[in-house]
Amino acid sequence: MLPHQVVWDYNTLTMTWYKEEQKLVVIESDVRGQGAPCRIYNDACDEGVWVKGRTGKEILFVLEKTNYNDEQELTHWDFVAQCRENPESLRHLRMVVFND
Repeated sequence: MLPHQVVWDYNTLTMTWYKEEQKLVVIESDVRGQGAPCRIYNDACDEGVWVKGRTGKEILFVLEKTNYNDEQELTHWDFVAQCRENPESLRHLRMVVFND
Protein backbone atom coordinates (compact mmCIF):
# COMPACT_ATOMS: atom_id res chain seq x y z
CA MET A 1 0.00 0.00 0.00
CA LEU A 2 1.26 3.48 -0.85
CA PRO A 3 1.49 6.22 1.82
CA HIS A 4 -1.74 8.08 2.57
CA GLN A 5 -1.48 10.78 -0.05
CA VAL A 6 -5.03 12.12 0.21
CA VAL A 7 -7.03 12.29 3.45
CA TRP A 8 -10.45 13.91 3.59
CA ASP A 9 -11.36 14.97 7.14
CA TYR A 10 -15.01 14.32 8.05
CA ASN A 11 -14.79 16.92 10.83
CA THR A 12 -13.80 19.80 8.54
CA LEU A 13 -15.65 18.90 5.35
CA THR A 14 -19.30 19.00 4.44
CA MET A 15 -20.17 15.31 4.42
CA THR A 16 -23.53 13.78 5.20
CA TRP A 17 -23.77 10.40 6.94
CA TYR A 18 -26.81 8.22 6.20
CA LYS A 19 -26.72 5.65 8.97
CA GLU A 20 -29.51 3.40 7.64
CA GLU A 21 -27.77 3.09 4.26
CA GLN A 22 -24.24 3.04 5.74
CA LYS A 23 -23.29 5.75 3.25
CA LEU A 24 -21.32 8.99 3.26
CA VAL A 25 -22.38 11.59 0.69
CA VAL A 26 -20.28 14.55 -0.37
CA ILE A 27 -20.30 17.11 -3.19
CA GLU A 28 -17.11 17.15 -5.27
CA SER A 29 -16.61 20.92 -4.92
CA ASP A 30 -16.59 20.54 -1.11
CA VAL A 31 -13.52 18.26 -1.25
CA ARG A 32 -11.82 19.74 -4.32
CA GLY A 33 -9.11 21.50 -2.30
CA GLN A 34 -8.37 18.35 -0.28
CA GLY A 35 -6.91 16.40 -3.19
CA ALA A 36 -8.34 13.97 -5.70
CA PRO A 37 -8.52 10.21 -5.27
CA CYS A 38 -5.21 8.67 -6.23
CA ARG A 39 -3.51 5.32 -6.72
CA ILE A 40 -3.48 3.42 -3.43
CA TYR A 41 -1.47 0.26 -4.10
CA ASN A 42 1.95 0.09 -5.69
CA ASP A 43 1.07 -3.20 -7.41
CA ALA A 44 -2.35 -2.22 -8.85
CA CYS A 45 -4.15 0.69 -10.49
CA ASP A 46 -6.93 1.01 -7.88
CA GLU A 47 -7.72 4.60 -6.90
CA GLY A 48 -9.08 5.79 -3.60
CA VAL A 49 -9.04 8.25 -0.76
CA TRP A 50 -8.79 7.99 3.02
CA VAL A 51 -11.52 9.61 5.11
CA LYS A 52 -10.67 10.59 8.66
CA GLY A 53 -13.75 9.97 10.78
CA ARG A 54 -15.03 11.76 13.87
CA THR A 55 -12.88 9.51 16.06
CA GLY A 56 -9.72 10.23 14.06
CA LYS A 57 -9.58 6.76 12.52
CA GLU A 58 -8.83 6.75 8.79
CA ILE A 59 -10.90 4.52 6.49
CA LEU A 60 -9.84 3.72 2.95
CA PHE A 61 -12.51 4.18 0.26
CA VAL A 62 -11.74 2.63 -3.12
CA LEU A 63 -13.31 3.87 -6.35
CA GLU A 64 -15.83 1.28 -7.48
CA LYS A 65 -17.69 3.00 -10.32
CA THR A 66 -17.86 6.25 -12.28
CA ASN A 67 -21.44 7.13 -13.29
CA TYR A 68 -22.73 9.12 -16.27
CA ASN A 69 -26.18 10.32 -17.32
CA ASP A 70 -27.80 9.78 -20.76
CA GLU A 71 -25.89 12.75 -22.18
CA GLN A 72 -22.61 11.13 -21.03
CA GLU A 73 -22.06 13.81 -18.39
CA LEU A 74 -20.32 12.68 -15.22
CA THR A 75 -22.86 12.57 -12.37
CA HIS A 76 -21.10 10.86 -9.46
CA TRP A 77 -18.49 8.40 -8.23
CA ASP A 78 -19.24 5.36 -6.04
CA PHE A 79 -16.66 4.29 -3.48
CA VAL A 80 -16.59 1.25 -1.21
CA ALA A 81 -14.72 1.02 2.11
CA GLN A 82 -11.87 -1.43 2.25
CA CYS A 83 -9.99 -2.97 5.13
CA ARG A 84 -7.42 -5.66 4.33
CA GLU A 85 -7.05 -6.75 7.96
CA ASN A 86 -10.78 -7.36 8.47
CA PRO A 87 -12.62 -7.19 5.12
CA GLU A 88 -16.05 -8.00 6.54
CA SER A 89 -15.95 -5.15 9.08
CA LEU A 90 -16.53 -2.39 6.52
CA ARG A 91 -18.19 -4.40 3.77
CA HIS A 92 -21.40 -2.35 3.66
CA LEU A 93 -19.86 1.11 4.08
CA ARG A 94 -20.11 3.26 0.96
CA MET A 95 -19.36 6.81 -0.13
CA VAL A 96 -20.90 8.74 -3.01
CA VAL A 97 -19.22 11.86 -4.39
CA PHE A 98 -21.58 13.92 -6.56
CA ASN A 99 -20.20 15.99 -9.41
CA ASP A 100 -21.46 19.55 -9.44
